Amino acid sequence: MLLIANSRFWYNKAAGIEISYVKMKPKKGIKSLYLLKGTTMNIQTRKAQLLKRLEGIEDINLIKAIDSILDYAAAESESRIGIEQYNRELEAANSRIEAGKYLSHGEVEKESKSW
Repeated sequence: MLLIANSRFWYNKAAGIEISYVKMKPKKGIKSLYLLKGTTMNIQTRKAQLLKRLEGIEDINLIKAIDSILDYAAAESESRIGIEQYNRELEAANSRIEAGKYLSHGEVEKESKSW
């Protein structure tokens, strides 16, 4: 394992991990103090590590749980709208409000009682 260090970041070449940090003034009795700014890992390295771990799993329930998580993530990404669509929906809503096509809070409360 190769570890390279300088005053701005540590980089573990084998794991593909970079940790950025800022050295802070320590309190009395502490030799040094670092504030971690962020951790990044090469996405391909991370995927390869996950695949190796998945290959070793023999528990069918764990496989099903991971599959469910991936299905949920895919559905979430498909249901998100882009900024253009978001802006179109906002413009349409503002147009309806300007045209008086809306219900006040009191009107909604009154209508909800009949549900």
